[in-house]
Amino acid sequence: DFKLGTSQDGDVLGDVELPPWAKNSPEKFIEVMRAALESDVCSSMLPDWVDLIFGRKQQGPESIKAHNVFFYLTYYGSVDVASIKDEGLRQATELQIAHFGQCPMQL
Repeated sequence: DFKLGTSQDGDVLGDVELPPWAKNSPEKFIEVMRAALESDVCSSMLPDWVDLIFGRKQQGPESIKAHNVFFYLTYYGSVDVASIKDEGLRQATELQIAHFGQCPMQL
């Protein structure tokens, strides 16, 4: 058994369900995913992915055109959590960030 740990809420994570095409074989799943990730299609799309995650399509007009827009708290530096005086609002903001994550800094 491979222990997957717990969620942020402390719930124990159970087994992973593989897609039907993997035929219950972790090896088959890894083989297909690895082939996909190492394919020419993925390699050719890598610069676009970098632009979406770290570059010019992360925020602003280019992100809107690329349908790459998220809730404002997900953007790095959008709010100074330490400066929020209201304890409830600060805690809610921290929980939002903890549960949904934040985009990395734009390069």
